[in-house]
Amino acid sequence: MKVLVIDDEKHIRQSLSDYLEDNDYDVITAENGQQGLGFISSEKPDLVLLDLRMPEMDGIDVLRQGKKIMPDLPMIVISGANRIGDVVKALHYGAWDYLEKPIHNFTALDHSINLALEKARLIRENRAYQEHLERMVKERTRELENANTHLSNINERLHKIVETTQRLHACVEMEHFGKKVLEEFAGHMTATGGSLYLLEENGLRLVHSLISEHTPEFIPFPLPDDSVFKTVLEQGQALLVHNIEKENTYLHSGWPGYSNGSFLAFPIREDFGNPIGIITLYNKQTPPFVDQDKEIGAILSSYCCETIRAIKAFEESKKKEIQLQQAQKMEAIGTLAGGIAHDFNNILSGIIGYAELAKMALGTNEKARKYIDQVMGGAWRAGKIISQILTFSRQTESEMRPLKLYLIVKEAVKFLRSSIPSTIHIIEKIDAKDIVVADATQIHQVIINLCTNAYHAMKGAGGTLSISLRNAELSGEDLEEGSPLGEYITLQIKDTGCGIDEKIIDRIFEPYFTTKEVSHGTGLGLAVVSSIVKKHKGMIKVHSRIGKGTIVDVFFPVFNSPLGQCTKPEYNIKALEGTERILLVDDEQDLLDSTQQILSSMGYTVSGFTDSISAYKAFAKEPNAFDLVITDMSMPNMDGRLLSEKILSLKKDMPIILCTGFHDSFTEKDAAKMGIRRYLHKPVPIQTLTLAIREELSKLGEKYGTN
Repeated sequence: MKVLVIDDEKHIRQSLSDYLEDNDYDVITAENGQQGLGFISSEKPDLVLLDLRMPEMDGIDVLRQGKKIMPDLPMIVISGANRIGDVVKALHYGAWDYLEKPIHNFTALDHSINLALEKARLIRENRAYQEHLERMVKERTRELENANTHLSNINERLHKIVETTQRLHACVEMEHFGKKVLEEFAGHMTATGGSLYLLEENGLRLVHSLISEHTPEFIPFPLPDDSVFKTVLEQGQALLVHNIEKENTYLHSGWPGYSNGSFLAFPIREDFGNPIGIITLYNKQTPPFVDQDKEIGAILSSYCCETIRAIKAFEESKKKEIQLQQAQKMEAIGTLAGGIAHDFNNILSGIIGYAELAKMALGTNEKARKYIDQVMGGAWRAGKIISQILTFSRQTESEMRPLKLYLIVKEAVKFLRSSIPSTIHIIEKIDAKDIVVADATQIHQVIINLCTNAYHAMKGAGGTLSISLRNAELSGEDLEEGSPLGEYITLQIKDTGCGIDEKIIDRIFEPYFTTKEVSHGTGLGLAVVSSIVKKHKGMIKVHSRIGKGTIVDVFFPVFNSPLGQCTKPEYNIKALEGTERILLVDDEQDLLDSTQQILSSMGYTVSGFTDSISAYKAFAKEPNAFDLVITDMSMPNMDGRLLSEKILSLKKDMPIILCTGFHDSFTEKDAAKMGIRRYLHKPVPIQTLTLAIREELSKLGEKYGTN
């Protein structure tokens, strides 16, 4: 592909040229509009990237004159002016897209170039085919001019076909195309009924019908031998039944169909002759269909394949665009959730810290201590909600490990209770606590997606959402391919909503299939659920009745190896006290003050800093004045990672405890590789922090013989 870059700034031309050449494009560059027009005339590029603001001849003039030279040449404006008037003007004079300088993310440029080249290709193909069809019609017309009155009638009808193809050319959606093509066929053949079916892997799927009661939504394979549809698809030729009532050669194609009148069926074939669909027409009027109708319909049906291919290409392009937008939304949600988690966890840490101090100051006032325990309990619950938000939003690699499924269910139910309206009554029933091998985040996503769908089915009217776990005994006949033999645990999501029509229940797990409005769903939720369940070697069964509700059973194989028993350690506060010197760094003043006071009350000498640079200077001045460092991760000027790196460069064995509200690019593994001893997530319980301090100082004492 040949791309012309027109820009008066050399470094921009070079930057774009280097990037495009790295992606296998042939690149021509022009430093002004006049030179660019010359290259458009001589080089005939496939695409132009054009600056708007240039001396002598600006981008608008290039657009205007370039269109005269190559009317269908894709031209994308890349400008730094970024004024809405320039955008409107550029698009008005023929720009195919408008991108802002500077381009920080070349993915947007790739996307714009690919869309433009694909659109140009479709325009060329459609124009070439239309010209080919018009030539064919004109040649046939010349032949018919010498024929009799019978042939002149065909000539008139062929002219109408040209008009039909032009009208069909505007279709970009399959449903619209199906309706339009049947109306055009019916108009040409005076038909009173008809249908358009497209081939799928397991049968024929209805696109549109003129008489719905005579056409099922889906006709499964295999088709009956000697049936109309099977004959037409196998022979690849149109079929005319003059009188259905007297017909005894062909059978119906899997449904009762028509009982009288005449019938036409046309195969829709690819260039290599393979069938991709079938068009049927029905007429019960007089006169019935004749052989001339069969010939005219065959010509018209031959055009359908090209249009269907163009529509599928357009729909696939739209799917990819939606997929990209969805991925960008999820990435933005993850980033937002991370930012919220960091700030909120810092706030919670301050609340919990001061609550601990208040308890220390109260002494034996049990009533006040009880109230403070309630405050701390609320803070910890808030921390768990933040953790759930992060679990729901982050995109991580699959981490399969043995876990208790009921704990994830309980966590998901807590999340749902805070997000689903009170008009939905939630019932949780746990009858099985078996272990499964799973990714906790993905199982959480399965539960949330299924429960969200159930909530939408009851939206407005309210209802009951039941979430249960039970053991299941499955026979070999019940198992799907890829599901192992053995015991299963069943996660059941049940609602009392509107139910699912049996005509579409087999399609609900298809990507992008949705019955919701455009603004209420993408059709990705259940497709993701299906993918996750298959990855876990499980399976899904759906039962639904219109007006009664839906039951979704998700089966997971049980893992029979026992998990290690975990006991919660008991803390002796006196054993956690000490006299060592601690450097404490956190940019949140409240959190710094509360932690400093708590540690000081336990005997430690604490030097607190809200500024990491000042903290480093204090350490660099006297490295031996500190026995341990506690630092926050996200801080201005110098973050906890860099501060730790600098401290360890001065004193390699200095114990460092890093505390983080949320950080997705610096993990616990990264910290361990650097030499950081502990990586704790905020809010950090005071017992956890003091235990970590004591353990690390004890290790240091053992190393140097001071303990």
